[in-house]
Amino acid sequence: MRSLLLALIALSNTAVVLSAKPDDLTPEQQRQLDQDKIIVTDNTWRQIFTPYIFASQPVFITSDSVLHAYHVLLEESVAQMESQQALRMPTVLEGVLAQIKPETVEGVPPEAVEHARLLLGTAARLAGSHWGEGTAIDAAIATEVKRVEAAEGLHLPAWMKPGHGLVSIDYRVFKPAGFYTRSASLQRYFRALRWMQTVALRLQDPTELAAARVLGAALSEEGSLPVLASQWISLSGASAAPALTHMYASSWSSEQLVEAANREVDGEADKVFIFPSAALPDAKLMDRTTSPQRPYPDPMDVGAWLGSPLALRLLKTEGDAVLKAIAAKPERENSDTLYGNYLGCLARLLEPPEPDAPPFMSTPTWERKSLNTTLSGWALMRHTWALQAKEDACLLPAGTPYPGFVEPLPAFFHALSQLILQTMDRFAELDALAPSPQLFASDAAALIPMVEREADGLRRRMKPWLNRSPDAGELTEAELAQLEKDSAVSEDLAAALRPAAAIVEGVWYFTPGDAVSGVVDVDKLLASLREAAAGKYEAAFLNLHRERQTPTLRSRWMRLHSLTVTLENRAHRQLRGIEPDYAEEEFIENYGEDLGSILFYEGTSYHSPRDDAPLASSVFNQAGGQFLIAGTGRPREIRVLYPWKGREILCRGAIIPFHSQLSDTHLTDKEWRARLDAPTPPASPDWLRPILSPDAPAKPPKK
Repeated sequence: MRSLLLALIALSNTAVVLSAKPDDLTPEQQRQLDQDKIIVTDNTWRQIFTPYIFASQPVFITSDSVLHAYHVLLEESVAQMESQQALRMPTVLEGVLAQIKPETVEGVPPEAVEHARLLLGTAARLAGSHWGEGTAIDAAIATEVKRVEAAEGLHLPAWMKPGHGLVSIDYRVFKPAGFYTRSASLQRYFRALRWMQTVALRLQDPTELAAARVLGAALSEEGSLPVLASQWISLSGASAAPALTHMYASSWSSEQLVEAANREVDGEADKVFIFPSAALPDAKLMDRTTSPQRPYPDPMDVGAWLGSPLALRLLKTEGDAVLKAIAAKPERENSDTLYGNYLGCLARLLEPPEPDAPPFMSTPTWERKSLNTTLSGWALMRHTWALQAKEDACLLPAGTPYPGFVEPLPAFFHALSQLILQTMDRFAELDALAPSPQLFASDAAALIPMVEREADGLRRRMKPWLNRSPDAGELTEAELAQLEKDSAVSEDLAAALRPAAAIVEGVWYFTPGDAVSGVVDVDKLLASLREAAAGKYEAAFLNLHRERQTPTLRSRWMRLHSLTVTLENRAHRQLRGIEPDYAEEEFIENYGEDLGSILFYEGTSYHSPRDDAPLASSVFNQAGGQFLIAGTGRPREIRVLYPWKGREILCRGAIIPFHSQLSDTHLTDKEWRARLDAPTPPASPDWLRPILSPDAPAKPPKK
């Protein structure tokens, strides 16, 4: 029947209307859709895969959806690597402190040794170490730890003198951001590393220069911190300023250390840090586009730099200095880093459309959509790098089997598939994708108090299900819906469970007794978590992954690569006008479920997605001033009238809307989502509004 219908349509010389217009569009919205062939409506979802699962009409698979999947897996990979480092950091810093001895470096005064201990001792205490000397140093360190944890105001440690370009330190930058808010361990790690990235050793100050020699020797002797720094350099590229962790200053004189620092900046260095922050190419761009007359950059700078003609037109009024800074693209030439290749992948979204692409992809309207996807992708990447970055219509009737379309960007999908392979290789080299029994035990311990806080309510709701007779048969749809409601947990616990998915599965694997799938025996769960935290299941945990092929980060990356290659192939065939074959139809129809399972929504858990898609991070700040926040909103509906063999087919997909605003403080993801839900939420950028629904602000997310 479907083949006959398509054959009849192909014989027609005129566009064929295959369905009534959707009754949820206003006349003004319908007029905009008819004119532009695309419209971003005010419908939103908690997760981007949702509209592809519950599809009542053909779908439009957007580049936003697969780009979001890449980000989620990347952030989980980085989070797993950083979580393991967070466990080691107190011991590592204690080891470096043990190497700080007056006799290690010749001719160093006692005050320089004390300065080195104060600086590194503060980092150790921030990381969770109980290190102390039982002297006045301990009190000075305690004062700094308290200030850093408060993350407020401008201060200068009492043991640091103003001068040589330093008056105070903006302590607001020590507020944990991004995924580092997930656990207390990651928050401590964030503060410790940010401290080592922020508090400089000034080379013009004799005491601090000598302290740098002491720290350089201690770091070279202990060795672990330089290894961590080299891991981040392999992902991000060069550091933003000279850092002792990769200068290997084992027994340098003052002159040798200064010469090495000068080589790092290819000029005259005035300071060094313990740990490097990344010299991200977009951060360097924003440094060039700011001035006393333009104290904050515009995210549009990044869009223009990546190749958006629209962004460049919007910046015409900013003056020649800004445009020249954008036109000079030295950072784009070196893409031999994961971050650089990601930016190159985003630039593909801004290239001219394929010659045989639909006409609407050559319109100003589509240009705005592409710029939004690019800037949203950039904001997501900066969220992952929150710690390492230097701050600074023809309508088909219901039931018609035509599955939908892929955003026809084969070059982008190819670039992304290659980036996925590179990402897997880099993290495999860093041993960040393999399951860790030590991290398993640590995360199990962190889950215990969270489960305990909700235990009474869960026990009460689960009791009828645990007492359900095994002879009662399979659950009905109504029972499944009630079970889903009864087993719901708070958003905080749900967020903690996502990165700990293997722990929960592992705990159930070790928990005796069978129950209806989805029923939680809270007491057994807590008992198993306590045993896991004590290390009882470390060997069994590894066997679980070997024998049962439990989904690991690596397997999710591999599935995302396969999905992206399929999108590339379908985009090529679609541009040639080739109908989808059976396998491609199945792929499009199952795209939502496949994407959801890659994003940690196995089974039917996609029915209750978490409201954690919107993310934000600071991408630039002025000391004592405001922070430039780049963030994303909830996935938002896009409708497209896709031209296909003489007719236009209405299809639906999702995009990730971009936002930016100035803020007086760093924002956690939870604080950002609260702003989105406020009576006056952050407005959409002016340049995006022409493709938005005329009726306006986004509606609350659909569950």
